[in-house]
Amino acid sequence: MAVNIAAIKYIPDLPAVSALGGADLLHVSQGNTDKQATLTQLARFINDAAHPIGQLMFFGVKGKDPNTLFPGQSWTRYNAGRSLRVCLDNESNLGQNVGADQISLNTSQMPAHSHGAQGLVIQDNGNHQHNATTSWVGDHAHSAWTDAQGNHQHIVGLRSPNNHDGAGSIFGTSGGGGYNGAAAYGKGNNGIDLYPLTNVTGNHGHNVGIGGAGGHNHTLTTEWAGQHSHGIIGQVLSNGSGAAITIVPNTVHVACWIRNS
Repeated sequence: MAVNIAAIKYIPDLPAVSALGGADLLHVSQGNTDKQATLTQLARFINDAAHPIGQLMFFGVKGKDPNTLFPGQSWTRYNAGRSLRVCLDNESNLGQNVGADQISLNTSQMPAHSHGAQGLVIQDNGNHQHNATTSWVGDHAHSAWTDAQGNHQHIVGLRSPNNHDGAGSIFGTSGGGGYNGAAAYGKGNNGIDLYPLTNVTGNHGHNVGIGGAGGHNHTLTTEWAGQHSHGIIGQVLSNGSGAAITIVPNTVHVACWIRNS
């Protein structure tokens, strides 16, 4: 049924449409001039205003493509596999990629710890010696004595230079001189020099004791043995494998698009 537009005063006077289509017309006033526009043109105008170039769009379901949803616009995938972080207020770092999903710690980042060791052996450093000296502790003396070794005696005789022994007793007779008297230095009746002589009394010994000199001490000084060092042979136990650490927070993956034109 033809409608006389001029006779229509209110929109409710128009018949309702059964369904909208992109080719359906709208009455618009453009520059104070009545014109027509399709719903497709209206939808594109709204989409261009709502989604400016550079906007990001997220989808939580598969198969959504803004290139299909918004004809006439160009969208591409944006930084797949990356997380998003808000830039500085002055946008100086806008679009910069930073960080990583995994990192490896360096020495300065590791907690303080120690390593055990096994089989450590200190090596010799060749033949060398250390000389030691003790200091004086003032003037002092040590007493000494010998002990007795049981009942025994030494027989004293007289001996001439030509080894003619006397009679073998203290009051013996000198050999060849006829001297009878105490054994002593001097000359016999025959003018031969005489010397005292003691004989052995069996193999024996005397113990010698040295007494203390009061409470004192000696300082001991050990000299250097020249510059040297001692190596250590062994194994220092190691730990860890150097595997990278995952630092990705609890995350949900979404599809991200950016409008290019």
